[in-house]
Amino acid sequence: MRRIAPTERYYRYFDCKENPKCEASDSLNIYLDKDPDLAERIARKESITLGLLGSATYRNPENLVRFLKKLRPDNYTNDKIVIEEISDIAVDIHKKKFKPDAEIPVSMTKMDMTEMGVQSKSFDILISDFTINFISSIEDINRFFKEIERSIKDDGVALVSVSCNKNFMDKNKYGYNQENISPKQVKTFSVYKGLGLKQWMFTLPQYIEIAKNNGLDVQVLTRRDNEKMGPQFFLKIQKRLEESDDRSSNSKHDFN
Repeated sequence: MRRIAPTERYYRYFDCKENPKCEASDSLNIYLDKDPDLAERIARKESITLGLLGSATYRNPENLVRFLKKLRPDNYTNDKIVIEEISDIAVDIHKKKFKPDAEIPVSMTKMDMTEMGVQSKSFDILISDFTINFISSIEDINRFFKEIERSIKDDGVALVSVSCNKNFMDKNKYGYNQENISPKQVKTFSVYKGLGLKQWMFTLPQYIEIAKNNGLDVQVLTRRDNEKMGPQFFLKIQKRLEESDDRSSNSKHDFN
């Protein structure tokens, strides 16, 4: 296994009902706020298959079900949610605590996000809420984006949130420089003290370049600065379709 699963302490921490952290729906709301056209596209589709790469709490599927019902009041009965998670602990917690919805089916599978077992063109929406920071090598980041390109539909979208290495950032309009860093230089950090978990941060240009090399267009929708984890970016990613010229602007890094 190329990616180390988070520890049991990590999942027990986020599993506390009183803990409001680490919910994918929060990031999803940021995307829709910054891109109203995306919300309209989602609302108009006859059916939605929504994929979530990693889930630290069973509240994630609960909130995603609520999200689909609110945004798609006329069509949500055609939707389904697929969660892919590397940890047996997380799968067990979700099965024990998540109460299935009678109208929107939710499935959860143990799977590595660099080797997804789903069919090609499965997802209308694929969410990676900072899970890319669990990937420690350029090779596996490449596999990650290759799987995204394979698994989203031609008109689908991947919403990838990522923390980036602030030691290699300039204070300019876009918040970063073009310098690449090697695996030896990549910054690691502990998400929460005592949880025994590390994440890895490369630079934003590296993530974008690898995505482009795998046939994807990237749009940086917004940036958020986190005191502990550094700059966080919210990326809207789509397939690069040969017949479409209007997506070429999506790779521009515009924070306005």
